[in-house]
Amino acid sequence: MVNDCWLGNFLSSFYIVDNPQISDHSPIILRIDQSKHRNHRFPFKNYWLANSEFWDSLIQVFSQRFHSSPIHAFFKKLKTLKISIKSKNWASSNSLQTDISDLTASQNNFLCQIQTNPLDTDLNLALKDINHKLAVKNSDWSSWIIQRAKAKWLSNGEDDLKFLYSRINVRQNTNQIKCITTVEGTFSNPDDINRAIVNHFHKLFNTAPPLIFYSRAPPIHQLLPSSFIPLLVAPVTMEEIKNVIFSSPACSAPGPDGYTFEFYKSTWNTISRQLTDVVLSFFSTGSMPKQAKATAIVLIPKRPHAQDIVDYRPISLCNTFYKIIAKILANRLKDVMPFIIHPSQSGFIKDRIIFDNILLAAELLKEFNSNHKDQFFCAKFDIHKGFDTVSRKFLIERLLAKGFPEIFADDLLVFAKATLENAPHLNCILDDFFSLSGLRVNNSKSKIVFSKNSSQEQAISNIMNIPISSSPIKYLGIPIFYKKLKIVDFQPLMHKIAVSLDGWKARSLSMAGRLQYLKHTINNILMYWIRGTLLPKSCIKKIKSLCSRFLFYGDIQKRKIHLISWKDTCKPKIYGGLGIPYIESLYFACGCTVIWRFYSSKSFLFCWWKEKYGSLWNTQITKCYSYWKNLCDVAKNLLYSLNFKIIPSSNLSFYWDPWCFGLSVADRLKQENLDYMITKTNVSVCNHISNGTWTLPASLTAHIADLIRSIPFSVGLEDCCWINPAKPSFKTFFNEFYEDVEKVNWHNFVWHKHSSLRFVVFSLIAFNDGLKTASVLAARGISVFPLCVFCKSNIETQNHLFFECDFSFNIL
Repeated sequence: MVNDCWLGNFLSSFYIVDNPQISDHSPIILRIDQSKHRNHRFPFKNYWLANSEFWDSLIQVFSQRFHSSPIHAFFKKLKTLKISIKSKNWASSNSLQTDISDLTASQNNFLCQIQTNPLDTDLNLALKDINHKLAVKNSDWSSWIIQRAKAKWLSNGEDDLKFLYSRINVRQNTNQIKCITTVEGTFSNPDDINRAIVNHFHKLFNTAPPLIFYSRAPPIHQLLPSSFIPLLVAPVTMEEIKNVIFSSPACSAPGPDGYTFEFYKSTWNTISRQLTDVVLSFFSTGSMPKQAKATAIVLIPKRPHAQDIVDYRPISLCNTFYKIIAKILANRLKDVMPFIIHPSQSGFIKDRIIFDNILLAAELLKEFNSNHKDQFFCAKFDIHKGFDTVSRKFLIERLLAKGFPEIFADDLLVFAKATLENAPHLNCILDDFFSLSGLRVNNSKSKIVFSKNSSQEQAISNIMNIPISSSPIKYLGIPIFYKKLKIVDFQPLMHKIAVSLDGWKARSLSMAGRLQYLKHTINNILMYWIRGTLLPKSCIKKIKSLCSRFLFYGDIQKRKIHLISWKDTCKPKIYGGLGIPYIESLYFACGCTVIWRFYSSKSFLFCWWKEKYGSLWNTQITKCYSYWKNLCDVAKNLLYSLNFKIIPSSNLSFYWDPWCFGLSVADRLKQENLDYMITKTNVSVCNHISNGTWTLPASLTAHIADLIRSIPFSVGLEDCCWINPAKPSFKTFFNEFYEDVEKVNWHNFVWHKHSSLRFVVFSLIAFNDGLKTASVLAARGISVFPLCVFCKSNIETQNHLFFECDFSFNIL
């Protein structure tokens, strides 16, 4: 552990844990070698956009004419603009620092003069002018630091510059590769490291593709509907290009040319016509020069202290122009993908959610504990560097086979019966897939799990050459197992949160910064796990404690008094809280989302649930997955928020869904003590509708039958609707959790467009009686001086400090 001062002076320092020598202790060797200064690629700095000289250079450059192709001419202008900018003093961040230092010195000089002559008009006007210039320079400097730190979640970065400086230093130290191991050996010299990395990726990306031999033609399955072809090949419009640019993150990492989406957004009115011509030129010729498609490869460590080259994940940084082209193609493809990609692929497809497969996999593994006569296994295959080794020829041939027009031309989970005949068949399928696509299984990272009644585990494991796992396997980052998960299985999450909330982040951030860090960074970490599994109550309690200590005190190690419960702190702003997502509210909102999709989606997960459980209101289900139990509890609170409609093709559960005037048929049978008439089979409403009329079971009473026949048939495709609004969002579900909570009448006085977050936090604590006044501390048995520290005449209470104390009143 080192502090910010150390990193500021020894940015490239690192340590090596050596093998024990003369004792049983491992020596730690600290190296503080200063790295050689290397030229950095050009980064476009967003604060330049506020400089009039930048716009002069932009207009001058883009007014020039070049006699070449539109794309080549456009990149020639970008390069010319880059050279022009780099020649200006205002472009250097060092020059900006110098200006700030000079203005600060001038400001102090004028302040000293005004102390002796406060009524001098010229001095005051000069000070006002310097203050304005200094504010502009400080704003530019804050903009640059925020851009470098890449802390997108921090909205008021100027209040947390110390945190941003620390973040930059830590990232620079982490991003430096001090030692690397490849098949050629281990290297620590910077030049040798560069050479070894280049050689590794040269071999990886330039290996001859596998020879594709079709012993049998691979199945085509779904073809591209012909109605989509005009959409795919339609001419690109300026509006389409503009939507792509303005919907992209402003400060995403740029490519080798250094220009960000913020540059294209801000200069749109100036360069839009030329940019449109360039994009159209690509789509008409299909050609792109080298400088346009140049890509920088950045290595991201998969784990701390990564040393082997396989411990780094290569990320391609493409030029923004290249991203615009790719996004236009992706936007056109996203409406097509659901029609040609099998429903089992739930990730990265429009209207499909990747967590469906996580929940389905966990549900299927639970079946391993049931009393099935058949034996099953679950094999988790890791595809070895899938995107890097996939055959481009294979992709193009598949696109053409699917019916695409020529202009367009990592985890795998397999459940199967655990038999000695199935294992070699699965191996053959994977071998054929490798020969076709170039994608092969990484056996060292693959695992297999067997059901409890399996008898040939080791033989099957040997045939497939993957190890047996006796512990939970991770599928898309979430642990799943046929047994109940233990606390230790959630340690990766607990460790990640604890590390994220400790150290330099807590010390450097202001309270307002810590609030934003919790709302965005920590919340995103939690949301992934909440969508895929149920966290144990002990883990939830610990997470709440860590977050509370981090927010109020910036130290998760110490226990201190805070007078507002975490539940009240996390309430939405209109209910008197800070708007931090509460874990229980997130589970409720996620549960509402799943329930809503249960009735509106045809995902494999919901097909399985409907077949197995029938309905969320089925009270006859006694043995079920814990996640389903949680959904049933959420569904009880949504009874009056859902509106069930009867359509001829309705898949609603006939007996259990509450479609019969707010109650289910089962409820109405119970009211008449006819429970025995409820069938255990999952019968849908559509099974009792024929040619637009009801065909009801003869066992129903005349009263219930008449009641059902009085329900009108609806026109449409949806049999379940949200009452208000008709198309709910996650925010709708989140607000539903607080529907019974009373709103506070003072939130508009605290949260307004001119409010400062640090003052908002203090005001909210005061409104909730959370200030540690002498009277509050005394009530908790803490001995303190009881009188007001200002007037020394009355008991120190919150009301006295703000409204009754003469000293405070005179100041205000």
